[in-house]
Amino acid sequence: FRDQQFNPAFRANSPKKPPAVAAFPPKVTPPLKSNPVFAMTSVTFRLGKAFHVPLVRNLATTSALARDGSSESWLSKLLVRKIEPTKESHSRMLSDKEIIYELHTHNIRPDSVGKYLENYKKSVEIVSSKKDLTIELIGSWNVDVGDLDQCLHLWRYTGGFEMVDQSKKVLCSDPDYVQLTQERGTYLRSRHLQ
Repeated sequence: FRDQQFNPAFRANSPKKPPAVAAFPPKVTPPLKSNPVFAMTSVTFRLGKAFHVPLVRNLATTSALARDGSSESWLSKLLVRKIEPTKESHSRMLSDKEIIYELHTHNIRPDSVGKYLENYKKSVEIVSSKKDLTIELIGSWNVDVGDLDQCLHLWRYTGGFEMVDQSKKVLCSDPDYVQLTQERGTYLRSRHLQ
């Protein structure tokens, strides 16, 4: 096409005129400023024909930073709140530090279930009789499905770990309690404390 346009031999032999668009550079007017995102640019060729070509501009936004020189932007003030870092774990913050729970799991020998239950009942009576202790049996359960011949006991200590230590010292100094604990060991296959 370009060779046809500038070749005089081709022009003389050609019945058609070459297109005016390629022969003359277009005159481009600046885009309209009515819409900042989409604008129309008018392209006029010297032959008088004008074509409107849509141009897409990049969307411009203002800076997120504040104009008064502060480091925070107005957007961050709306959407983000400051959270102070903590030095304790989440579970520690949710727990009550003054109440400690112990879960005893006892797996009983099948031939000693009755003896075990009688022994544990006497142990609970000894603990309950000592009013200076802040220990309480919350509940005891026998397992009927799964691990048979298993008992669970949930104890609550009020006063934190100091009271746990104090309760253990008081109970270990009671000869009846120590004897029941030793006897209970002969009725068990295994035990676990959480």
